Amino acid sequence: MLLAKFILRMIARKSPEPYKVGALYIQGFKWSTGYNTSVAYGKHAEDMALDNFQKKYNLEPKGGTMWCSYSPCSHCKNTLSGKDIKSKFLVTYLGKL
Repeated sequence: MLLAKFILRMIARKSPEPYKVGALYIQGFKWSTGYNTSVAYGKHAEDMALDNFQKKYNLEPKGGTMWCSYSPCSHCKNTLSGKDIKSKFLVTYLGKL
């Protein structure tokens, strides 16, 4: 768990937002990362990690596990459940989208 915390913190440091969120998506031996971007771009960390996975491997992200700094918001929760992706997180997010 300590290693996951460290990795997610390093990913989240790239985010320009006050609430820095990092995401690590793992499917088999393939992985991708994402972080939340500004409101102008409107990308959530989870969406970015899935998009990066698809670009990197030219595969549809289905199944696998998404590790996040915070628990997914309602939008990301629906996205992950629609793709059968398990969600693991370090801190519970209490905000609403």
